[in-house]
Amino acid sequence: IQTGQGILDKNMFAYCENNPVNRTDSNGLLWKEIGAFFKNIGKKIGNFFKSTFGAGATSVHQSKIETELMPSGVNLFFSAKVGTKTSKTLSSSGDSSKPVSVYAQGRSDNLLLSSVGLKINIVNFSLNISLGFDNIGITGSIKDGDTTNSLAFMADVSQLKIGAEVGSTVQWDENNSTCSYSNVSITMIGIIAAYYFATTGDPSFQHAYG
Repeated sequence: IQTGQGILDKNMFAYCENNPVNRTDSNGLLWKEIGAFFKNIGKKIGNFFKSTFGAGATSVHQSKIETELMPSGVNLFFSAKVGTKTSKTLSSSGDSSKPVSVYAQGRSDNLLLSSVGLKINIVNFSLNISLGFDNIGITGSIKDGDTTNSLAFMADVSQLKIGAEVGSTVQWDENNSTCSYSNVSITMIGIIAAYYFATTGDPSFQHAYG
């Protein structure tokens, strides 16, 4: 019953929009049903975030053997290398294999080469955006059993190089893997030389010295 100042005055069924048959709540459990509905929605949202987003951290020890293919002198401007990287996982926590994951990787062999990044994982394909002293870039990889083939475009601040790298990584067990790779890059000196030649057309650098 209202105050007598509206068209719904003394309308005892206003609470159910004048439909007491279809909207009856004879046992008084409507609010429990509403609560259960929103609880179920919240649970589904929570499960979605739990199954979609992840975070992980690892500590690894890495060793590398590589060979420079460019002749001495030329490698001051351009570099072409082949080599192998062996990684051993010392510890790990969390899970960075979910569809959208962030990660941190500590390097026990060289703390300055530790990195963080973001991974997009779709079935056997992974897109990795990394930020590290020797690896600022983006890597796409496809996993086939114990082997992962990858293509990366990266900047190596530690060596002042920008380039591309193809690799094939074999996961021997849960903690050990070996990556065979080929890398082609241009050094900072090469970038400066290319810029100078593009702007002056003089490959001998004579203009730089008057």
